[in-house]
Amino acid sequence: QKLFDTIFNKSDASLSVRIGFDHPIIGVGAPIAQFLPEVSRLLDATTIIPDHQDVANAIGAITSLVSVERQMTVKPDRSGKFYIQGLTGGRRFDEVADAESHARKQLASLVRKIASRNGTNQTRVTITSTDLLGTTAHGEDIFLGRQFVARLQGRPDTV
Repeated sequence: QKLFDTIFNKSDASLSVRIGFDHPIIGVGAPIAQFLPEVSRLLDATTIIPDHQDVANAIGAITSLVSVERQMTVKPDRSGKFYIQGLTGGRRFDEVADAESHARKQLASLVRKIASRNGTNQTRVTITSTDLLGTTAHGEDIFLGRQFVARLQGRPDTV
């Protein structure tokens, strides 16, 4: 806190701290002209505010992609049943295929919901799986689980 106060409030005349930049600070976005000059003064930095800086973030937003990625893992428990790590509820399944089917459905639904909240109406989800294997002292493979990764990418709805 003392360092922060000294840098920004010049509260201690016996201590001097200076932060410097080798390159100018370039500001974009609608409000940047309101606060960047003061920031540059406090940091003793050179600033550049380009023409049309007020729409630079908007252009980036409409030319970018919304990207969502989440994962869940189906794992065996000690009783021989299967559970889904990354999903609340603690539900157990007798068959690995049932657990995997449920994990895929829940994962796709989750990714679509997050993508929608983040501004895209894209609904195409790709799901990949990877087996998690261990090896016994005798060199035999042991199934430790199957990880599912769901991905969705889409243009923002404003495009």
